[in-house]
Amino acid sequence: MAKNGEEKKSFLSAVGNAVSKVGEMGVKAGDAIKDFAESEAAGKITDSVKNGAKAAADGVAKGAKLAAEGVSTGAHKAAESIKANAEENAKKKEEKKALQEEIKAELEAEKARKKADVTDESNHTVIEAKKSKMRFLIPEGYEKLKPVKTGDPRVDKAKEKFFYRKSVSTCDSVVVLFDTSAEESMNFDGKQEVIDGIHQSMSDQQGLICVESGKTKRGYQYIYSIVKTLMGDFGGVSYYVRMNIGNGDNIYELQGTFMEARNTGIRATIGHELAHRAGLCEFSSFDGWFEDPYDPEYKNGIQMNLSERAGLDGLFPADPLSQAREFVNAILFDELMEYTEDEGPTSIFKEKDELQDSERNEQDEIARKEKEKEMLLPAFEKGEKCKRPRYTVEVK
Repeated sequence: MAKNGEEKKSFLSAVGNAVSKVGEMGVKAGDAIKDFAESEAAGKITDSVKNGAKAAADGVAKGAKLAAEGVSTGAHKAAESIKANAEENAKKKEEKKALQEEIKAELEAEKARKKADVTDESNHTVIEAKKSKMRFLIPEGYEKLKPVKTGDPRVDKAKEKFFYRKSVSTCDSVVVLFDTSAEESMNFDGKQEVIDGIHQSMSDQQGLICVESGKTKRGYQYIYSIVKTLMGDFGGVSYYVRMNIGNGDNIYELQGTFMEARNTGIRATIGHELAHRAGLCEFSSFDGWFEDPYDPEYKNGIQMNLSERAGLDGLFPADPLSQAREFVNAILFDELMEYTEDEGPTSIFKEKDELQDSERNEQDEIARKEKEKEMLLPAFEKGEKCKRPRYTVEVK
């Protein structure tokens, strides 16, 4: 027990000495700090800290001012941009509104024109050849052009020549009428001769539509042909009309190119569907679709197809073949087409749809299809006889 008491006493004494030394070290450290605080170096450090703090504060203030100015400038520019955009949008809205009103006015004018009496001479042109006094009716919508060099010697050497052009939704047309000679004219009595010549000269990208001859309403002799050509890389089809008209020794030639434009293939696509419904061709193939109008055994080139029959012209009045036949009809028979609301691709379906609605419950499917064929077949009759609504113009 005595030994343990001595050890405890010795331990406490050591602890006391250690605490005393720490106290002495604290006093010395305090004196050193006091001496440094009173020294010149401490003053310099204090001043430096104060100056740095002031500079930092000035920098922050300057930065804040610049930032505020930047924000203000940006906000001003943004406001100007928003204002400019608003003005531009308002201008575009006004322009769009004006365009819509212009289109509406044009549509209303077109509708009024269709309903109006179109026998007024302002809707067509009558040209008179000075040499022969022969007169020709030009359909509505054709613009007269100044004569130009064509590269065709027959046209370029002609004493009288008339150039016209017209553009509609799916057709661009150019026509020239000029005086020629009997030597350069087709034979007015040689229809088969012309057919044979075309068959022999056509390329693989061409097909014969028709060759017709006879006398015009005013007794002139005529003969003309229509040949189609696939336009290759351009797509679509063009129809070339060549016509000779004669009155005694006075002979004129008409050359017209009627090119499919913009929306191509509409007539062929819809025509194929209608021909299939009429039972004239297979839907999944082209059996019965192509046939030369004068020789069923002729298989060269691209023969005339069922959609190119004259009975379908009224469904596609802006189609190039319809436009070509319209021009021919005006020249030969002094007749112009009546554009009615019933014309267009949907007109042929009207009676059929009414039949389906009224008799669907009374007829079975087979009888309905037979009735449909009966209604469609007349549109596919052969020949160039015009079946569109038209009226005669008195060409004095």
